[in-house]
Amino acid sequence: MEKLVIEKGYLVVSELSYLKLYVPQEVREFMKQGYPAIQTREENIETAQKCGYHIVGTFVLPEKSWWDNYYTSIESKIPFLKIKYKDDEALHFIALEEAEIEMFRRYSNVYGYIFYIMQKN
Repeated sequence: MEKLVIEKGYLVVSELSYLKLYVPQEVREFMKQGYPAIQTREENIETAQKCGYHIVGTFVLPEKSWWDNYYTSIESKIPFLKIKYKDDEALHFIALEEAEIEMFRRYSNVYGYIFYIMQKN
């Protein structure tokens, strides 16, 4: 099989990232459980550069996108799910989702998805 080489192509990656250098302990503990690989924008850029990429740009997914396209829909279904699964172990997962939504409500200025636009050096 021939090796495909794209010399001028771009790579765009979205990654859950810390948006601030100071991260409250509550958020750090939450992320240890949910996404321990989370890093700052600067750390992710450094990783990409070490892998031979030039960072063309970055942008943060707006908080509104989280609510409009994800959390509001989930949050509206939670009361129904709590009734439907009241005697089920699914309640544990529902509680985890509620905790995630509340964490984002309180700390959306501290973490979020960043899109990294890169080009191979």
